[in-house]
Amino acid sequence: MGFATQWIDKIMGCVRSVKYLIKGLRQGDPLSPYLFLLCMEAFSRMLIQAQNNDWIRGIRASVHGPGINHLFFADDALLFVRNKKGN
Repeated sequence: MGFATQWIDKIMGCVRSVKYLIKGLRQGDPLSPYLFLLCMEAFSRMLIQAQNNDWIRGIRASVHGPGINHLFFADDALLFVRNKKGN
């Protein structure tokens, strides 16, 4: 194509000097579910505290029923929040 030798050498130098650094857990690692549970437990407590401080409002099945702001199942999360007027 007519590329100069200098350009070809620079590109080939970049391709040859590539190093891969993998941090974290790989897909399928047996530790993954436990890490997920640990994070979801902390997130659940934060959502409950936010509802108790009236920062977020969940839904209620009845007037005097408990407020529900989230449901976790396996690797799924459902969040139930209502908007406050003015937000």
